Amino acid sequence: MNIKCIGSGSKGNAYLVNDGYTTLLIECGVPFKKIQLASKFKTNDIAACLVTHEHKDHCLCVKEMLKRGIETVATSGTWKELNIDPLHTPYATMIKSKVVMMTYGTFNVMAFNTEHDAAEPCGYLIHSNATNEKLLYLTDSYYCKYKFNDLTDIMIECNYDDESLINSNDNIALRKRVLRSHMSLKNCIEFLKSNDLSRVDCIHLIHLSDRNSDEERMKRKVAEATGKRIEVF
Repeated sequence: MNIKCIGSGSKGNAYLVNDGYTTLLIECGVPFKKIQLASKFKTNDIAACLVTHEHKDHCLCVKEMLKRGIETVATSGTWKELNIDPLHTPYATMIKSKVVMMTYGTFNVMAFNTEHDAAEPCGYLIHSNATNEKLLYLTDSYYCKYKFNDLTDIMIECNYDDESLINSNDNIALRKRVLRSHMSLKNCIEFLKSNDLSRVDCIHLIHLSDRNSDEERMKRKVAEATGKRIEVF
């Protein structure tokens, strides 16, 4: 599966995913111009945009996406926080976590609940009918209660290192928020080890903190724990 990072982190998140037949956009938390450039101005080829929650670094240009006629998917709680009614807004689609499997081209998409300080945040499980590849997208969640089988690609938040956060200059309130809303290196590794990684080709670490992460250390620790190829976005 081909994954192209447009932006990752608190300054904006967006990723293009393609199985050779269908293109999906995960998150639209960057200016629409960046998405145009990344897609070589072929935004009409985007079958759907999957949004995880209402924070601006994940949905900055959501109204532009809808205006351009790109189907955009989110939970009911997310649409409510964005003040958008998916029942009366063209191209806005509501997905129910762990209930509905949606199909876009060669991709089947299912949402699942995540743990974040947002109205109704979710992650996505994306399966290609054409290649039998299965991608897990999990971000902005300090914990995940689900287990997944037959994954071939994983995009997972590895926001901070506990040691870095302890020594951080961030104020106490901000540190507490991070602990309750983002995934640590320790929790990332524990989650990965509890899942079936036998078919996984690559683990992509995403949404690293600018202040409280050490990219090389995180990459090394996750590689040692999983034995898999690691990329950092």
